[in-house]
Amino acid sequence: MDLMADGLSDELFRAELDPLCQALSELFADRTAADYRRDLLAARARHDRYHLIKRKVDHEQLQHMKAIPLFKRGRYASGMIVEKRTVRMRPFGRLASRTVGYVLKDSTTIGLEGGYDPMVARRDR
Repeated sequence: MDLMADGLSDELFRAELDPLCQALSELFADRTAADYRRDLLAARARHDRYHLIKRKVDHEQLQHMKAIPLFKRGRYASGMIVEKRTVRMRPFGRLASRTVGYVLKDSTTIGLEGGYDPMVARRDR
């Protein structure tokens, strides 16, 4: 969270701080609302431009976070920063892995992964 975002005035921050802390405490159930409040106030006093609220938030949790009143205002007014991380899921394990493809430790590519990999296509020319 960017606690010094241009749209995040002192008045807005103070007005939305308690509902934000309560919502984060209920959503993650890892700390109390008072803990979140203390951390956010300290980070605001330090003029933090990048304060970590939570790592490894899943999609459902992110959607709940976006519904919190302060974060509803958008990233410029609320200071909410989301770093997207794409993870490959294999719901069927190794089933069809030779066809879909994968990359070996020595950078050898197998299956469709290898066929569409731009680095492999350049080496084959």
